[in-house]
Amino acid sequence: MLKSFEELSQDGLNYQEFETIRQEAHAKSKKGLMIGGIIGGTLVVVGIILFAVSNPAIGFFTIFIGAIIFGIYYAIVNSKAKKQVKEKVLGDLLKSIDPTFNYSKGDREFVPNFRKAGFVKSTSAVHVDDVFIGQINGLQFSLGELKVTRQQGKNKHITVYQGPFAFTTTSANYGFTSIIPDTMEKSLGGIGKLLQKADISRLNQKNIRIDEDPDFERTFAVWTKDETTTRQILNPEFRSYLTGLATLSRTYIGWRDNNIYFGMDNRRDLFNLKLKNVISQSTVRQFYDDFAQYYNILENIISFVTTGIGAESSTNINSGDVPPPPAANNNEYYGGNQNETPPPPPSGNTTPPPPPKPKF
Repeated sequence: MLKSFEELSQDGLNYQEFETIRQEAHAKSKKGLMIGGIIGGTLVVVGIILFAVSNPAIGFFTIFIGAIIFGIYYAIVNSKAKKQVKEKVLGDLLKSIDPTFNYSKGDREFVPNFRKAGFVKSTSAVHVDDVFIGQINGLQFSLGELKVTRQQGKNKHITVYQGPFAFTTTSANYGFTSIIPDTMEKSLGGIGKLLQKADISRLNQKNIRIDEDPDFERTFAVWTKDETTTRQILNPEFRSYLTGLATLSRTYIGWRDNNIYFGMDNRRDLFNLKLKNVISQSTVRQFYDDFAQYYNILENIISFVTTGIGAESSTNINSGDVPPPPAANNNEYYGGNQNETPPPPPSGNTTPPPPPKPKF
């Protein structure tokens, strides 16, 4: 169980130090803007003179180079300044939650694991940001933010996934299963069902139906190489929990070999920080809420999967409260808002309640 934010504040999170570092970084960013403007602006002026007096081609090229230099220089300086602040704020926040937790801007294992999970096919670029590394009940995990694009036409790229992605490594082997949003059957009905089964991009997996659970079947498409293990893991409690998660955003679950995967395509720019905005307790609280929410979801999913086949049965499902999503009035730090929290998984032997109906 994670410490509450109130406990972290009592333990001594230094908000004033965060704000001081933010102000220093903002000053560096503005200085970079000024220097970049001087260099780029000088080249632009020279280019205009050349364009008007002697050589239009060279003048136009000089103007172009000036604009490029300004943009690149400022982007580099601003990125470094923002990175410095985030490393301090998120790093200290994680360490206060658990001394073994670490923050990183990227992780070389993230892209290979996302592709291995089989959540999204035919991707052209995967961008990783804000990675959190630690342990859940003795299992190493990585949780971060991904933005995945696909090329459409010669010059256009569309976003096909943006949101949290997490994976953990266990001691058991679960085969290969990808549980993804069922968009094809939902939109095309019976024809979509046939097209889904004929998906040639998943020739190494079989599409199976969970007809005994209509809500789950309407929500997810299950692709697997091991139907027996998958049906054993997807017990009624787990299916109910996943169906509830799907009311928040497009939810992805999977396992391959000894790895377990979780993702949410919620199109939010997570852990975003603007240097011009003051860092206060509410800013840090939003960071905590996002991390804690996805951490708890991952912890519950790991518990369901590992106990589903009798492996690592000492892991207990966390039935505690899931931290609330960011409030609507904090969108200056984030790129969106969620209005619900995922339901905790049922505990004990009680019959699980029906999942909430999706809201449109």
